[in-house]
This record gives sequence, structure tokens and C-alpha cells, in this order.
Amino acid sequence: MSTVRIMTKNGWCRINGSCDLKDKDDRISALETQMAAQQAGYESQKRLNEQMMEMMEMMKRMYPNEVFPNIQDP
Repeated sequence: MSTVRIMTKNGWCRINGSCDLKDKDDRISALETQMAAQQAGYESQKRLNEQMMEMMEMMKRMYPNEVFPNIQDP
């Protein structure tokens, strides 16, 4: 997992808690930033999974007699 850094009134801070976020607004901002980055990652992975499934379906139509491995969604 990559480290997310945000700029606060007190300077740069890593989300993983390596700096003191004393101000409530800084803590809220840090959590919002972390949640937005996590959501973007989920959406990116979902699009990739959908593309892979579309490719598998296309291959099944193109080669109906072939046996393809059953790939599970994580």
C-alpha cells in the first residue's frame, strides 16, 4: 500500500499516523483524502476486472470448443 501524504496547516503529514494531527480539521481532511484515494483504487480495480471478464467472454465466443480456466473475482 502506498503512503498518502497531505498538506496541513502544520506541514506535510503521512496518513499512516507518523505525524501529529492535533487539529480536528486536519484529521478529518486526512481521512477524507485517504478514503478518496482508496475509493479511486477500488474503482480502477473494478474497471480492470470488468475488462478482463469481457475479454474472457469474447474468447469463449471466438473459441467455443476451448476450455478456459475459471477465474474467480477476488
